[in-house]
Amino acid sequence: MAEFASNNVTLETTSVSLFFANYGFHLCIGVEPAHPCLPNVTEAQRHKFFHALEIAAQFKAILDKATALARQAQDRYKEGANRRQDNAPAYRVGDKVMLNIRNCKTGQPVQKLEPRWEGPFEVTKASLYAVTLRLPANMKIFNTFHVSMVRLYQGASIEG
Repeated sequence: MAEFASNNVTLETTSVSLFFANYGFHLCIGVEPAHPCLPNVTEAQRHKFFHALEIAAQFKAILDKATALARQAQDRYKEGANRRQDNAPAYRVGDKVMLNIRNCKTGQPVQKLEPRWEGPFEVTKASLYAVTLRLPANMKIFNTFHVSMVRLYQGASIEG
């Protein structure tokens, strides 16, 4: 009964059930006729109704509708996510950046005494979402990081 219920639920994204999307007709509860019979049709019309090409066209229509609705749902989710998201700064080769080392082990006995940012390091390769840094040999970590883990080096901020 649970399987019947899960296969017969209309999905928000596609507005059809999983069973309908796979087979082209709704799941039978048991009280419906096994095959839908159209009233007042000839045998030739009935044969044409159940013809394989027509069934294939129904499947194509269902698939096209499900694809379009899924694309609309993706666009809705993307729009909502992008509303809360800032554009990452564009880094170039040669820029000096500071590296957030919250995921790196530094050997400090207490985590709150660890420095949060290390650097400056030179950018050797940059893309829209990642930067590759020239790290010292004693830092035994992979040298490519997501842009959220780096920030531009501002220089010494303390004067005096």
